[in-house]
Amino acid sequence: REFGVEVCEGAAPVELCGGLKNCFTLTCGFAAGLGLGMNARAAIIRRALAEIEVLGPVLLPAQIPSDFGGEEFGQVCRRACGLGDLLLSCTAGRGQLLAFAFAKERLLSKAKQATAGNKGLESDAPALGGAPAAEARGGGADGGGGGGE
Repeated sequence: REFGVEVCEGAAPVELCGGLKNCFTLTCGFAAGLGLGMNARAAIIRRALAEIEVLGPVLLPAQIPSDFGGEEFGQVCRRACGLGDLLLSCTAGRGQLLAFAFAKERLLSKAKQATAGNKGLESDAPALGGAPAAEARGGGADGGGGGGE
């Protein structure tokens, strides 16, 4: 079987699909960063395609299908510029990765604030990005016993 390339005549629907897709790419990243799992990501992607297909004709009102290069907007969305781009971006895209990192950092920050008064926090400090437990006890950065003896 040979590799095939699909061409979409109208640029506006392709650009709109790409722009709307970015909103859902960030949503997938936030969900992943909060630890919601793959089912949440699948639900977001499914809903994203439906929303893009509904919003497209509203944001780009076309009187006749020829305005979209002879295709209905929904057909354009189900091609590589819609579904393919959405799947790739929501699973491995840069926007998804940045949103993941942002949500993860916010989650860690809130956890630190919630446990700030906990005396057991020192032992967890390296995992949370704080000072190592040995430094907190006066053992120095290398963790070696008595400091500057």
